[in-house]
This record gives sequence, structure tokens and C-alpha cells, in this order.
Amino acid sequence: MNRSRFDGVARAYDAGRPGYPDALFDAIEEMSGSFLAGAVLADVGAGTGISTRSLLERGARVVAVDHGAAMLGTLRSRTPATPVVLADANQLPFANGSLDLVTFAQSWHWVDLGRAPREVLRVLRPGGALAVWWNIPDEGGEQWLAEHRARLRVAGQHVVGAHFEAAWRSIPSAFQNLDVETAHISWDRTVPMEVILDEVRSKSYIEELGSDDAAAFIERERELLPDRSLREPFVTQLAVVRMPA
Repeated sequence: MNRSRFDGVARAYDAGRPGYPDALFDAIEEMSGSFLAGAVLADVGAGTGISTRSLLERGARVVAVDHGAAMLGTLRSRTPATPVVLADANQLPFANGSLDLVTFAQSWHWVDLGRAPREVLRVLRPGGALAVWWNIPDEGGEQWLAEHRARLRVAGQHVVGAHFEAAWRSIPSAFQNLDVETAHISWDRTVPMEVILDEVRSKSYIEELGSDDAAAFIERERELLPDRSLREPFVTQLAVVRMPA
């Protein structure tokens, strides 16, 4: 597989998708029992490198893994020295026990749950850890966001939020008999409306509407969204699975 459904919107993805708060990476260190600085890790489903860049800033030795060539091309344009691998979670290109940490930022809901958990356990060293997280919009925090998300749910045929929730609930059963710890981290960003529109463009279910309908949806959002900088609150859901030492 050498193309992701996001390859056609890589620019918008990089421009519009939110990053992650410092508190998330503090929590990963605390819950995994090891520092990110010097850790050898694979950032799987790395996309354009939004999570990868934050991990690099913490001093981690990161290999970015994605099955989208255009997504990884954008990542390499931002961080040329970062090793990248065109692959996916269902067949990780790493030796047994070779990694301290495996991360999935906003990507665990795309994996094959019959294959990916086994692959993660295979490549982690004893005492290593898996960290999985998602940014979930906090619709109760802003009226504009609640209205905007309601329109997105209609466009996505009401399956998107359910997809995330199902993936979140699957983690304990996918890693039975291992220590699974979770955290919820509240934070927000304030960005111009055009960034929110790029975020919309980057969504797979908007691209799947087709170019004309997607463009019409985005132009309608331009009319409906407040024409100012917008506060977008999130709750980041984090799960960390620890391997036995």
C-alpha cells in the first residue's frame, strides 16, 4: 500500500490539523515510566509529521511510518533528517524487541485490530510501551464549534465520532493481561477561520464527497463560521499500554 486517503489533502492536513499540548507528552513519560529523550520509537500513521515533530522536540529518536507517500513527503519537507518508512501498522518493518515506544497519534482507528496489536507487541522491547491518542473536540466549550460539528456529522453520515469511540473502547481487549492506563487532557488553540477550513478540507469524509460537493460544503462553512479568530477546545484521550519488563 503506497497511498493513503489523505494524500490528496496533505497540504490542508498539515496546515489545519491541531497539534498536541505539552501536557500530553509529560503524561506519556509518566505513564510509560521512561523519558522520551533518547527513546527509539516509531510514530505510526505519522502523516505529515504533526506528532513526529513534537516527539523530536522532546529528544526522541523517531522513525515516521505511514502508507501515504504524499503525507510522508510533506513530513520530510518539514524535517528532512527524519527517517521515514512507507508501511502501516499491520506489518511493521522493525525487528523483534527493537523499539522503546510505539505511538499512534490520531491513527489507531485505522488499524486492523486482528493484526496491529500483535505487531506492536512484537517490535516493543521488554519494558517498552505503546501510546495511543486522539484529539476530541470539546463541543460544550464553544457554541460555534457545537454547530460546526453538527454539520460535519451530517456530512460524515454520523459515523465519525462512533469510529473513534469504538477504537478507544477496543484498546483494553486488544492488549489483555497488560497494564493499560488512560488520561484525558483538556486544552485549546485559537486560530483564524481559514485554519478551521483547512482542518475541514483534510477530513477523509469531506474529500470523499467529491471535489464539487466538498468545495460547496467548505464555502458554506465559510459563510456560517464566525469571521474571526476562533477558540477550538479539545480533550486529548491518551492510552498507554506497558510491556512487562
